[in-house]
Amino acid sequence: ETEDLDIAGPFGCSEEELERTIMLEIEKRELRNCEFYNPKIKRGVKINFEDFPFLAIWSEVGREFICLEPCQGLDDHEMQESFDQKVGIVRLDALTSKKWQAVIKPIFP
Repeated sequence: ETEDLDIAGPFGCSEEELERTIMLEIEKRELRNCEFYNPKIKRGVKINFEDFPFLAIWSEVGREFICLEPCQGLDDHEMQESFDQKVGIVRLDALTSKKWQAVIKPIFP
């Protein structure tokens, strides 16, 4: 199930929503940075993931963490597909390489 979001400010999720993975696809490279901040504990992180088109966000109910996973490709949604047909798969020629980088920095008071 997918839906388009227009996020221009706080993005709130309940614990139940975060128990499943929320996958954000950010098409514009310059928008692939964000901040997650918990005002109750005055802690957070800033993440820059310009090299990745997707950001997975998830947690577990009752746990005090949030997982942020920059992603290049996606898993199957409804039916199993051949690996080379999955969304976001990058093909490299033999003996070549590609680097991706994400930067995560803590936010403290």
